[in-house]
Amino acid sequence: FVAEKPPYSIALDGYVWGRPRFERKEENGRILGPYANFNHHEEVDRLSTHATCGQVSIALKQGLLDTFRFNDEPHAYLHVNDPDQDTSLSVWLFRNYQRILGGRSEPLINRLVGAEDFLDVSAGAYPFDPQSDVMRELGWIFEPYTAVRSSGALYTMDAAQMRNVIDAVGHRISDYTLGKGQKITLKTDFELLGGGDGWALIKENGFAARTALSHQGIKAFVAVKPTPSGTYGYSIGRISPFIEFPLEVLYEKLNEAEGLQSNGPNCWGGGNTIGGSPRMTGSRLNPTELTDIINNVLSERRTHRVLVLPP
Repeated sequence: FVAEKPPYSIALDGYVWGRPRFERKEENGRILGPYANFNHHEEVDRLSTHATCGQVSIALKQGLLDTFRFNDEPHAYLHVNDPDQDTSLSVWLFRNYQRILGGRSEPLINRLVGAEDFLDVSAGAYPFDPQSDVMRELGWIFEPYTAVRSSGALYTMDAAQMRNVIDAVGHRISDYTLGKGQKITLKTDFELLGGGDGWALIKENGFAARTALSHQGIKAFVAVKPTPSGTYGYSIGRISPFIEFPLEVLYEKLNEAEGLQSNGPNCWGGGNTIGGSPRMTGSRLNPTELTDIINNVLSERRTHRVLVLPP
C-alpha cells in the first residue's frame, strides 16, 4: 500500500490486509507518508478492537488531521473496497470531521457510531432487540447498502457504483444526525439450509438476520449468497472468540480446497469472529462441499482434543 499509493493515503476496513497501522517517518531527510490503515479484521482480537468507524472517530478526535494535512488544510485519500455499513459511516466521519473534532459531541452521532461499533465487532450478532428504535433507525440509514447486497449486485459493482452507495448512505446519516431520520421494520428472517454440530448454514433474508440468530441461540454460522458470476459469497462467523468454531483453521482449510494462498489478495480470511470468501471472485465451493470441509475440521478437532484438568 505504501509503495503503490500516494502520501496521505488511508485504507479503510479491509482494503489493506492486517492490523491498524500508522506510518510517518523520515528516510534520508525525506518524509515518508503519512499513511494509515484502519481495520479490525486481521491480526486483531476482534471483540477487543473497535470497528473501523470507532477507530476513525477516536483518531479524528485525537489529532489525526494534525498529521494528514497539506498546505495547512486537512488532506487525505480514502481507499475502500466495499461500501458496507462500517465503511460508509467511516467515510461520512471523514467528510464531516468538523462536527466531532476536539470536545465537540453530538448525541446522535455518538449513538450511531456506538451502535455500529457493537454490531460490527460481533459480526452483526450483538443482542440488540431487532425491533428496537436503534435497530430500525440503522435499518433505514443503511438501506441503500443492504438493498444492493441482497440483490447480489454488490459483487459486480464498479468504483462509481460503490461511491453512489456511500453517498446515498451518507445523505441518510446526515438526515439522521439532524433529527430527520426515519425507521423501518426490519426483516429478521433467514432460511436454515444446513450446517452441523454447533453451527448453521443460512441464507439471510434481512438486515437483522444475524441478530435474530443470536436470539435463537445460534452462535456460529455461515451465510451464503450466490453471485452473478456463478460462484458463492460466504460470510462465516461466531458471536465471540469464546465459541468453539475455529475460524483461523477453517480459513486455511478452505483456501487449501480452492488452491488459494492464505493472506493473499483474494482468499478466504478475516478476523477471529467474522470472515468470508474471496472478495474479488467469490468461492467456487458449493454449500455441500463447504459443509463437508467445516464438519470434517470440527470432527477432527473433537477427536484429537485433550482435556487437561487442574490438580
